[in-house]
Amino acid sequence: MSSSEDIRSDTSESDENVNDDPDLKTFDFTIKFAWSDLELEVESKTLFVTRGFLGMISPVFRRMFKSEIKGNEPKIINLPDKKYEDVLTFLRCTIPWPSVKVTNANILQILPLAHEYRIAGLLEDCCNCLMQQINGRIEAERTCEIYHLSDKYGLKNVTEKCITKFMSTPTDEFIDLQLFNTIPSDIRYRVLYGILKGFERYQIC
Repeated sequence: MSSSEDIRSDTSESDENVNDDPDLKTFDFTIKFAWSDLELEVESKTLFVTRGFLGMISPVFRRMFKSEIKGNEPKIINLPDKKYEDVLTFLRCTIPWPSVKVTNANILQILPLAHEYRIAGLLEDCCNCLMQQINGRIEAERTCEIYHLSDKYGLKNVTEKCITKFMSTPTDEFIDLQLFNTIPSDIRYRVLYGILKGFERYQIC
């Protein structure tokens, strides 16, 4: 957990808003379930979770929970630097029967949180989503965006795929793009060298 997260032990509980429906497929983090033992406060709104589930999927949460004093575990964790919709979308992607899947439209909400809390399965889903884009027909500027995104969050396979994508793209489509020129110079050299070697092989043939 980041140092900016505020943890509190006190909370007022009311059975009126508790949903004890045993059908897990109806689970929604915006509703307090009977087995909810932790609340996340984001932008003055509350999300209901369980320590067991968060600890199981995230080594970051697991380490934090292990450091808590037994019998004095906080019941509220405040996330002041997060957006409510981002956290809700992220949580909905983590459950075994996700009501939300990683898509081009929501990956910017999910990937930063999946990386921060080190959720391997969700990171893999993000990686697959970006790979699908790279393997399709996209503009060079989008390839630049995906490169920067994958590089920032350590998705090495996606980063390498972007480099390969550049090598198969006409240089006039990306060479003057500002986003391309913010890529580290050694990577740009790799791209241009790869294009040159490909051209040489074509000339020999």
